[in-house]
Amino acid sequence: ASLRGLLPPQCSPRKGQRPSEAGVKTTESLSAPTSGLSDLTYDDKVLPGRIRLLIHKAEELEKKDVGGKSDPYVVISYETQRSETQVCKKTISPVWDHEVWVDISENGDNQITLELFDKDKIGKDEKMGRTTIDVRRISKQKKLSQIWDNLIGCKSGKILWSAEFFFDTMVQEPDNTNFAK
Repeated sequence: ASLRGLLPPQCSPRKGQRPSEAGVKTTESLSAPTSGLSDLTYDDKVLPGRIRLLIHKAEELEKKDVGGKSDPYVVISYETQRSETQVCKKTISPVWDHEVWVDISENGDNQITLELFDKDKIGKDEKMGRTTIDVRRISKQKKLSQIWDNLIGCKSGKILWSAEFFFDTMVQEPDNTNFAK
């Protein structure tokens, strides 16, 4: 049985990794205040609302360009919504502090995808890794701050993000029909 989508990417051991190395949290996130295992609780279904997502920074990214640096940026996607951070030139430790609002529909996709790329002047931008964020985790916890996620599909790298869930408070306005005749 697959646990894909139910657990954050850092919970799954990578090929060749011993189970003891496949910790739920990175060393840096252990020093931050957390509520323990409650960080891994999820809502049963995708609830309607909005998520305010902040992409803070990344560290330990691969060196893709000549000179041992990269020009990284992040593409954030959820269903048909897409946003990009600015490109941080010549660094493997970019800081974006990029904020994006993501509209979540009831029973919609349960994953927001973060893909990191190295901007190239010539040719196609190179992939630098990716991770996913489960919207059910955000709606259950209401607010997640300073979460480090290890990137997959790359040799190294991690990304720091925060998110807050706002329930869909749109209620229908009462119609002004006068029932007393």
